[in-house]
Order: sequence, then structure tokens, then C-alpha cells
Amino acid sequence: MSEPATNQDLKELEGRIDGRFADFEQRVDARFADFEQRVDARFADFEQRMDARFADFEQRMDARFADFEQRADARFADFEQRMDARFAEFRELVTDTETKLLKAFYGFVESNQKRLEGIERDQGNLHERLAILERRVTEVERRLNIPPSA
Repeated sequence: MSEPATNQDLKELEGRIDGRFADFEQRVDARFADFEQRVDARFADFEQRMDARFADFEQRMDARFADFEQRADARFADFEQRMDARFAEFRELVTDTETKLLKAFYGFVESNQKRLEGIERDQGNLHERLAILERRVTEVERRLNIPPSA
């Protein structure tokens, strides 16, 4: 058997244990520092890759939006041209209709004007014939010596 441990032995043992714990703590600290550096490096690498992917995504989205905007502008311009053409056609249709209506109205006015001229001419003839009749009646009355009735 061995002899009982003395205070000195215990102090030596405590010193060796403290040394081993200090050595163990240093190794753990070093490993944690190394692990932290590797994790930081991986996060930095990940961050760079994500930044690159986001930049690429942003460029693709910008290109898509620019393409969409271009196509929308082209479609709107095409629509606008078609509406301008339709409006021009409509304007021409209205003008043609207006012209046809005016021609028809002027034709109606001309025929009515001729009819009115005929009526006025006939009325003038009637007045003339009535005047002739009145003159003849007056002559007959004068010959017969009949006073004119008022």
C-alpha cells in the first residue's frame, strides 16, 4: 500500500490539476477561437454569396421590368394608334353623313323653293285675273249705271 497523502502531496496534486485545467482551458479557448474564426469566415463567405445572388436577382428583375415596361409602352402606343385610326374613321363617317344630310336637305329646299315660286307665280296670276275681273265688273256697272257696293 502506499502511504497516506500529505498536505504537500495534496498541494502538488492541486497544482497539477490546476495546470491541467489551465492547459485544458487554453486548448478549449483556442478551439473556440478557431471555431469562431471558421464560423465568421463561413458567414462572410455566405454573406458574399448572398450579396452576389441578390445583385444577380436584382439585375434580372431590373431587366424583366425594363422588358415589361418596353412591351407595355409598345402595346400602349399600338393601342393609341389604333384608337387614332378609329377616331379618324369615325370623324370621316360623321363628315360623310353630314355631307349626305346637307345634300338631301338642299335638294328638299330646292324643290320647295320651286314649288313656292310656282305658288307665288300662280298667286300673281290669280291677282292679275281678279284685277281684270274687277275692272270688267266696274265697266259693266258703269254702263248699267249701277252704283258700286261698298
